[in-house]
Amino acid sequence: MSLREIRAVYVQELRNLLRDRHILIYSVALPAFLYPAVVIGVVEVIKYVAGIEEARESRVELVDRSGSGRIDQILGEGDRRIRSEVASGSTVEVTVDTEGARSRLVSLSPEATTDALVVVDRGDVPDSIDATIFYNGASDASVKASERVVSALEDYRHSVLVDYAKELGEDESFLTSLEIEDESLSSQKEIANHILALVLPMVMIFMTALGAFYPALDVTVGEKERGTLETTLLSPIARFAVVAGKYGAVTTLSLLSFSLNFAGMYLTFAQISASNHMAVADIGIGAIALIAVGAVLLAGFFSAAMMLIAFLARSFKEGQGYVTPIYLISLAPFAVLANPDVHQSLPLSFVPVVNVALLFRDALGGRADASCVVVTLLTSTALAMLALRLASGVLSREDVATGGEVRFSDILRRLFVAGREESST
Repeated sequence: MSLREIRAVYVQELRNLLRDRHILIYSVALPAFLYPAVVIGVVEVIKYVAGIEEARESRVELVDRSGSGRIDQILGEGDRRIRSEVASGSTVEVTVDTEGARSRLVSLSPEATTDALVVVDRGDVPDSIDATIFYNGASDASVKASERVVSALEDYRHSVLVDYAKELGEDESFLTSLEIEDESLSSQKEIANHILALVLPMVMIFMTALGAFYPALDVTVGEKERGTLETTLLSPIARFAVVAGKYGAVTTLSLLSFSLNFAGMYLTFAQISASNHMAVADIGIGAIALIAVGAVLLAGFFSAAMMLIAFLARSFKEGQGYVTPIYLISLAPFAVLANPDVHQSLPLSFVPVVNVALLFRDALGGRADASCVVVTLLTSTALAMLALRLASGVLSREDVATGGEVRFSDILRRLFVAGREESST
C-alpha cells in the first residue's frame, strides 16, 4: 500500500461524487443557498406578521359595574389601537367560569367580535376600581388586546398616584420608593457571539452528517449495485488503500458541506444583525482554527461510521435504512445544546458527536477548556480510526463485493487479523 494508490482512488472517487446530481444538491446547494435563504425568509415573515399584528386594532368589550364611566375614556387615550365598546347593560353578571364571557372572544366563536372582555367593579377602597380582563391565550390577537388594556390601566393607575402626590404637595419622584439600575458587563459583540454559539453548532452538526450521508452510500453500496466494486477490488491495490481513498473522498464532501454551511449561516446572521442594527458576531482566529480541527474530526467520524455500516448492506435502499441511525446521531447534541448552562466537561468530552458540538459552542463563545479540547480531539480521532479499520475489515471479505450477507459480528472477530489479510492481498 502506498500514498500514490490512496491518492489515485481518492481522485477517482471524488470525481465520480462531484458528477452526481443528488450529492451536489445535498452537499453543496442546500448548505450554501437554501438554508440561509430559509432563515432570512423566516425572519422576514416573522417581522411582517408582527408588524401586521401591531397595526391591528384590538376590539375590547367593556362591562362597567363601577359607575365611574371613565374606563372607556381611559382605554381610548393615546395611540393604543384599542376600540372599546361598552356592553349593553353594564350590570351584566360576568364571572370567569361563565360561557357568556368565553363566547364573546373572537377566536372561540365565529359570531363573536371581541378580542378581550374587561369587567370593572368598585374597589374596596373608596373611589377605587377593580378590573378583570378576560382573554384567550390561544389567540395572538386576544393576547395583544390584553397587553394593551393592561398598559392603559397601568398608565391610569400611575396618573392617579401622581394626582395624590400633588395633593400632598409632592412631585412625581415621591412615588419612587426603590430605584433599580442594571448594567451588562458584556459588549454587544459578546452578546452576538453568545447567540451565534447557541444556534450555529446545531446546524453545523446536522449539515456535516448530511454531507456525508449520500457520498458514503454511493462509494459503498452504490458501487455494489452498479457492479463496479468488484472490479475495483480486482485491481492491484491494497484493500486499505481502496477504503482510505473512498474515505478521503466522502470526508472531503462532508467538510465541503460543513464549510459552505458555516459560511452561509454566519453571513446570514451577520445580515440579520446588520438589518436590525445589532452588533455582528466576531469570531477570532483561534476559535476558527479550533472549529476547523473539530470539523475535520467530526466529518471523519461520520464518514467512517456511515461507510462501515453501508458496506454491510446489499442494496442502496437497504443501505439508507442502515445508515439512517448514524445520521440521526447528529440530532443527539440538540438536547445538550438547547441548555445554555451545559458546558464541555471531561465526562462529556468522551461522548461522540456531543463532545464536538460542545467544542463548537464553547469555541464560538470564547470559553473553550484546553484539557476538554484535547480529550475531545483524541476521542474523535480514535473513533474515526476504529470505524475506518472496521470498514477495511469488511472490504477484506469477498462476499462484500458479490452482494452476499455480511454479519457485523464476523467483522468484529476478524478485526485484529485484518492487517495480516490486507498485507497478503
